[in-house]
Amino acid sequence: MRKQTVQTRSAARLVQETASASMEVIASRMLALADPREFGSRKQMRDLSGMVSEKIEAGAQGWLGAAVELGMLPYRLAPSFASPSALTASGAAKAWAEAGSLWLGVGVAAASPARRRVVANRSKLRKRKTKR
Repeated sequence: MRKQTVQTRSAARLVQETASASMEVIASRMLALADPREFGSRKQMRDLSGMVSEKIEAGAQGWLGAAVELGMLPYRLAPSFASPSALTASGAAKAWAEAGSLWLGVGVAAASPARRRVVANRSKLRKRKTKR
């Protein structure tokens, strides 16, 4: 059985945390937006514009993180493919596995800002619920 890489574990953790936090945040916000007494209120419009700007900002940060990781990709791949063992079948398989792991790191860098935002929103919503 193949050893898990750091990128594989961090990608799995990122997906799990993002999915569970998103589920809570979306459900809570849908309930808040569905309240007919608050429909079109200033508070609701402020929350909606905040959600949109938050997503745009997280997307921009994700693009930047992915660009940095993508820029570093050739430098991180070079040692794997430059070694003489990469000319053997097992060495080539190991090098390509490393390449896949590094591409996964690009995806993790792109999605990390969104995960941070949704986890922060979940903790804010939980604090709000406990105050009531």
